[in-house]
Amino acid sequence: MITNADMTIYNQVPNKEKKCFEWRSHYIPAVSFHTDQKASFGDAGAKKEDIYKIRIPEEHLEDYRTPEEFHKDSGEGWTVEKGALFVTGHHGEITGTQDLEKLHRPYGIINSWSDSRRGSLPHIRIGGTV
Repeated sequence: MITNADMTIYNQVPNKEKKCFEWRSHYIPAVSFHTDQKASFGDAGAKKEDIYKIRIPEEHLEDYRTPEEFHKDSGEGWTVEKGALFVTGHHGEITGTQDLEKLHRPYGIINSWSDSRRGSLPHIRIGGTV
């Protein structure tokens, strides 16, 4: 698989002491990152949306857990699931999407994913939008 970017993924984990949720980051040094620009027209006018297609090669899945394992193990490791956040590049802690917007880098929310670790090009596939 040809890789063309690096990225940081953010999983939401509970902070029991503060009784809130926090975003935990995980850096992935090589992914296949593709953007499609979609336009739609409606009563409010034209709307542009970026659609992201990301593939994480199997060799960069160290400490990866399925969403079920991740939540069962109290947030150990990292996972890919609906609602998780991502941004291109290597970045630190955030409090939400407003922090990612300030980076002026492609970012989004995961709205679909699949585990494609069987076959000739094992990977995790992510679909996301802003």
